[in-house]
Amino acid sequence: LQVVNTKEVASCVTVSPHVLGEVLVASESGIVNLWTQGRCYSWLRSRQKSSSWRWCEFSAHPRVMLYADRTGAELCDIRTSPASNRTLFSISSTAACRAGERLILSKYLAEVHTFHHLVTTQYSAYIIDERFPCLPVLKMDHMMQSPPMFCHVLPGVSLCMLTCSGGRTEACVSVGPPQSLLGPRDSLKHLPVQIPHREDTAANRLSSPSAGTDRSE
Repeated sequence: LQVVNTKEVASCVTVSPHVLGEVLVASESGIVNLWTQGRCYSWLRSRQKSSSWRWCEFSAHPRVMLYADRTGAELCDIRTSPASNRTLFSISSTAACRAGERLILSKYLAEVHTFHHLVTTQYSAYIIDERFPCLPVLKMDHMMQSPPMFCHVLPGVSLCMLTCSGGRTEACVSVGPPQSLLGPRDSLKHLPVQIPHREDTAANRLSSPSAGTDRSE
């Protein structure tokens, strides 16, 4: 057990999925610290003053870190000095993004795929493969009234996104067991009866893993 002390307000703390005891800390000023075996490595990522929200995650390699702010996300390779950077996702350079769209959440999906990251905005959720930056593997409109503020991978490789709105001083908590909505195919039995060949066509279409989503070209 070790105590991580920072001189500035931390906006994100992430535990490494690769190396036991390593922790990434991002501060509101844009400084990112990697704590490992009692030592601290620091580097400055952003000087933007428009937002104090900063986020950091690990990636497929233990020395390549993801850094995000409201405008996008970058992969920082700290094996070189200075660190080399490449854009993973950018609001301004992703054709599928709308005007005024801002990044709300970034999540490394290590449990699902070694190279995949989830990025959400006010309107959409994107799956990004770090081997093909700026080219979303999958994009869908999440249709939540408020942007998703939390994401977690559930057993069985299901992705859960939660949203929170209002000015509560306490975090929202669950008052019951998680509930699951019907899958697209399972919802057919609750719709008006169709003639057999149309029902078979609809069932086959809704069995597709990406039914109802937009694939980026």
